[in-house]
Amino acid sequence: MAGQKYSIDKIIQILSEAKMSSMSSVCRKYSICASTFYRWQKHYSGFSSDQAKKLVILEAENSALKKILAEKELENATLRDFIKKNDL
Repeated sequence: MAGQKYSIDKIIQILSEAKMSSMSSVCRKYSICASTFYRWQKHYSGFSSDQAKKLVILEAENSALKKILAEKELENATLRDFIKKNDL
């Protein structure tokens, strides 16, 4: 997947600009497709720039915590299998 072309601040600015003019003209101006615009609108509508940044940080933290949890669950399952095999 390619890197992010627009920062969160820019996305918020593009969404607010689309409220003032047509969505198609904004999409042409910034060279984005309609599906990208609607995905951004679904994800960032109603947020200020600071709130959107906090959301991204929280999503990254949540992802990291889920990864840690999955690793611990795998470790626990391995230990349970070891105990069953060795009748401890």
